[in-house]
Amino acid sequence: MEHNYSYPLDPDWSTAEILLVMHLYNLVEAAYEHQVSVAEFRNVWHEYTHFYPAKMDQRRLDHEFNAVSGYSIYRVQQAVNQAAPGQKTITMK
Repeated sequence: MEHNYSYPLDPDWSTAEILLVMHLYNLVEAAYEHQVSVAEFRNVWHEYTHFYPAKMDQRRLDHEFNAVSGYSIYRVQQAVNQAAPGQKTITMK
């Protein structure tokens, strides 16, 4: 799928934060369009929650990303958490 939208980014974020959030967005897109590694998503999610520990900020970013892409960060995170032990990838329907 060709992406014709702008990612929600905050100009106050550091370069490291922008790269982390972009990686998260790319993994969410991969989960919906193909498949994503459970381990990789968990690692990026852990880093993301370290930078953005406030649930309110996480929800805001998820809402903004969903509004432009139609993809939910939260739903992918839920699917990864519910992955069976040993499951290496997930795909969103």
